[in-house]
Amino acid sequence: MSDESSILGKWTIFKAFVAGRESKYLPGTNIVFNANHSWRQIDGVDTNSVRYDVHYSPKPYQIDIHLDDGINQGIFEFRDNLLVICSADEENTPRPTEFSSTAENGHSLVFHRRI
Repeated sequence: MSDESSILGKWTIFKAFVAGRESKYLPGTNIVFNANHSWRQIDGVDTNSVRYDVHYSPKPYQIDIHLDDGINQGIFEFRDNLLVICSADEENTPRPTEFSSTAENGHSLVFHRRI
């Protein structure tokens, strides 16, 4: 499977950090990526459909998540069977340049496992 198609499919969040603190509510949430749209599944119910764009050059790969109030910019990479996404939590703020989540940068760092 090429990187360009690797993001497609169903993933479950197994660990997440927001502004440097481990999130207790995100793990167990499923995310489905399907041809420029993704949605969240909670208890098997589809919610929160959003459009996204991915850019496979330069590395790290880039992802733009289109929300009502703007765009959340992020970076992502594949590690074996994992998808790791680091994103700016505020719309229209600069894209992260590294995979880190601290109180200072306010980024989210989310680890997904393919299911």
